[in-house]
Amino acid sequence: IEGVIPGMQVLSALNLGKKIELGKRVGIIGGGNTAVDAARRVLRAEISESVTMIDAARSALRTTKPESVTIFYRRTIDEIPAYKEEVEGAGDEGIKIEFLTSPTKIITDNGKLKACEFIRMRLGDIDESGRRRPVPIEGSEFIVELDTLIVSISESPDISFLKNEGLEFSKWDTIVIDQETCLTKRPGIFAGGDVVTGPNTVVDAVAAGKIASESIDQYLTGKEVKREYKLIRPSRYIEPIEFSDEELDELL
Repeated sequence: IEGVIPGMQVLSALNLGKKIELGKRVGIIGGGNTAVDAARRVLRAEISESVTMIDAARSALRTTKPESVTIFYRRTIDEIPAYKEEVEGAGDEGIKIEFLTSPTKIITDNGKLKACEFIRMRLGDIDESGRRRPVPIEGSEFIVELDTLIVSISESPDISFLKNEGLEFSKWDTIVIDQETCLTKRPGIFAGGDVVTGPNTVVDAVAAGKIASESIDQYLTGKEVKREYKLIRPSRYIEPIEFSDEELDELL
């Protein structure tokens, strides 16, 4: 559907300095850091009338500054997974967050996004994620006209091509590895980042890449694959000094 874009695609375009036309009314669905980042960056990048949800990158989008940015999230502020400072920053920048709101239908006109139907939610019992499950409130549907809808929910790596490669997967469908070396159950294959941890930060992915690269070098050069720890500063044991009560009184 023209006008419906994944959040990561928007962030990538903005980070690479590409121009992207989002129109005057932009909606962002989600409550994670990608969604919040997207809303804030779209607002800063100066788009158009209304950006709904939370940002995707701080770069070269050069059109009319949006009049409003709104985030649609199906739970409350207490359950939102985005960093607290990001949510507060979004509010300070004038971005509106619609809590307890979930999309139900995309409305199109000749294959192009025209609007999105939402429904109000209430929180029910606790689900498998440890958060209270959002439950739709019957008859609370409403429609928001949009030029662009940025979807920043349920993004995960495509690991379908790895299913028959002798790897072990966890119950969350992530690759099982040796945490010390990033080595999988199949010799010669290493993994790190979101395919191992699930959704996580770039910093953690880079750290895993560093560990994996060291392990790969060991593997290719015929060495034992193991984590090597380097002592940055030499250490030595210093005998503690014992003072008598009189000496302590003098020191104090």
